[in-house]
Amino acid sequence: MHAGRGVRNASLLTLALVLASGCMAPDDGAPTSRLIEYCPQWLQGPEPHADAVDLNATHLEDNRTESPALTFDGLPLNKYRVHIDRLDVQGGTVELRAKDANLTQLNWYDHRSTGSNPPFLDFRGGANETDYDFDTLLTTVRESDSGGGQPIQLVWKFVPDRPGEGHARVEYTVTYHYRVCGANL
Repeated sequence: MHAGRGVRNASLLTLALVLASGCMAPDDGAPTSRLIEYCPQWLQGPEPHADAVDLNATHLEDNRTESPALTFDGLPLNKYRVHIDRLDVQGGTVELRAKDANLTQLNWYDHRSTGSNPPFLDFRGGANETDYDFDTLLTTVRESDSGGGQPIQLVWKFVPDRPGEGHARVEYTVTYHYRVCGANL
């Protein structure tokens, strides 16, 4: 019976070491495109922000600035997550872009597919677009990075299939995530 406990404890210790290594980026000096794998530990901050945007053939673009606290519990803001709650698109496509404080376009991590880091997301109102999360990171997630901590601008754009026609309404929630990896907790 005691041998079984020893095996179980060793297994738990091994699992803990594997999970803890999730915060360790490889030290190969190579840039990475799948940054999300290097530090999967974020703490969701308080007060998610729910909003809606209405677009049509005459109101093609709407910019919304997201300005959460730049730190939370001493942790740096590093990730914005947009959750599409409801989407109605008729006669066109809705594009979503994210820009940092310097108006540099940020890439998205699309949770509907693996390995996808597009510069913008496009929605046509299909079933695989609601109830999904889309993340944009402010910095790489190597331990040595400062974490980011800046507001971003969400740029919603309607691209009609035919000029002068179509409309869209997007209801979404933004949550703010603070990087735990590398923090002194």
